[in-house]
Amino acid sequence: KLRFFQVMFGEKQSRELRPIFDLRKQIFEEISTKGKIISPFGRPIFFSDDPENVVFRNFITTCEADFVYRAGVKIDQLLSGKKPKIRWFFHDAIMFEIHQSETELIKKIKNIMENDNVFNIRFPVKISQGKTFGDLKSLQ
Repeated sequence: KLRFFQVMFGEKQSRELRPIFDLRKQIFEEISTKGKIISPFGRPIFFSDDPENVVFRNFITTCEADFVYRAGVKIDQLLSGKKPKIRWFFHDAIMFEIHQSETELIKKIKNIMENDNVFNIRFPVKISQGKTFGDLKSLQ
């Protein structure tokens, strides 16, 4: 958590985090000269007179939202004509209602969320299940 907050809000740079700070600076310089940046998902993000850490934080959260939306569209296509349904999106999570007869779809959904992205890297996904939101338990 300390490293996350250091990158998102701080100015101190360690050698380990140098590539992230370099990316943050590159994003800020592009926005400073063009007033916008195109996200890896092809969406323009506009800023004006925002500090570097705010620009970077908003860039990251915008990419996160685009990532989850893109996965949601692909998952919706996978679920077309089946019993499971997407119920809602919440930040970096997608809530589903999945019928017991089609739980094999959980692995396919997880695969889409972990591997189908513009960054060509695997994003670990945690899955929980339960009859109600309050009853959710981690699923291995």
